[in-house]
Amino acid sequence: MEAITEFLESFDFAKLLPEIGALLSSLRFWMGLLMLLGPVLVLIFGLCYYFRPVAQPSDKLGFRVRCAMGSTEAWRYAQKLAGTVWMYLGAGMTVVSLVVLLIMLAAQPLTLAMGAVICVAVQALLMTASYFFLLFKISSKYDKFGDPK
Repeated sequence: MEAITEFLESFDFAKLLPEIGALLSSLRFWMGLLMLLGPVLVLIFGLCYYFRPVAQPSDKLGFRVRCAMGSTEAWRYAQKLAGTVWMYLGAGMTVVSLVVLLIMLAAQPLTLAMGAVICVAVQALLMTASYFFLLFKISSKYDKFGDPK
């Protein structure tokens, strides 16, 4: 019992915590990465779908919606449309996120964190809206079997 109490008396919680300066610089890095990761991935997927689309309907690759899986024509239309929309959306979100990040770097860490959360939430909302827009555009042109309407 004495060994346990002696250990607890000599135990210092401050040694486990990181330095505040290192923590803040790490926070700035991770918030910046979080703000830019999503838009850059959307831009990359948009470029891939537009310039290097999968030629035939695939279960694993490409922008997949049910009405585009029925025919090669519908599939190619879906890939080009998704590539165009996501390429422009990704580029726009990347530029806006970069500007917001550069403005927020001088702010307090809590302000930066809140800005990053708001920025990522808006990005998620825009991506959801773009998915439903693509689904609407593709399904308005092709039926569920991939035949033109």
